[in-house]
Amino acid sequence: DHLEVLYDLDIEARAVADEVGLAFGRTASLNAEPTVMAALADLVVAATPPEEAP
Repeated sequence: DHLEVLYDLDIEARAVADEVGLAFGRTASLNAEPTVMAALADLVVAATPPEEAP
């Protein structure tokens, strides 16, 4: 995760939840999850005009 995201979620959001008495949980971020990266690559390839493809 980007450092700013980690701070916003793991520190600020957790502090607010604690302050108001809410349970706080966080799922793992997708980051470089291979399935997500492959899906993004497929979208880029699909959106690239043939004359601009490598």
